[in-house]
Amino acid sequence: MKQNSNQRAMRPRKAAKPWIKYCAIGGVVLLVIALSLYLFRYMRLDREFHHNIKHFGEKTYNEIFSLTDTESEAEPILKLAEEAFSFVGEEIEAMEKFGLLSKYSCTDPKAVSEKHTIDYIISNIGDTKGYIWVAYTQSFLDPVGEAISAAGSDKVRILARWSVERQGSRWVVTEISEGT
Repeated sequence: MKQNSNQRAMRPRKAAKPWIKYCAIGGVVLLVIALSLYLFRYMRLDREFHHNIKHFGEKTYNEIFSLTDTESEAEPILKLAEEAFSFVGEEIEAMEKFGLLSKYSCTDPKAVSEKHTIDYIISNIGDTKGYIWVAYTQSFLDPVGEAISAAGSDKVRILARWSVERQGSRWVVTEISEGT
């Protein structure tokens, strides 16, 4: 028997395989979650540090919202920074050990200890140059435990951008720029 064109058009379509729909829905859900986490991080950082945009300039300030991050390359510099922040002693010795990071060393003769936090934000380090963004607080303490001087607080951290450069086999901080 001959089929006319209407009968051919009425053939039932094969049902799409359910796993394709589930994969597509799962992909969309994962994308929404990733986007939400990124926006949450972006809004939290921007809320805390937006007042620094004039100091750093918009282009430089927006580096902290980059999707490119090289934290593993920044680890040796962050380790050196932790040592510099924890150092209590003479200014000359701090300069020899830490270079520009000696700025964070406790060299006040009245201070006997220090307290600090360093929070890594993001870095972008290439073959020879790069930068690291951190937020920190620090205070130098006298023998009684009273603060002699302080930078930042639990509620207001200092935003810092460290320019880094490879010198031989090691990375060196070549410039420090800090917000207010």
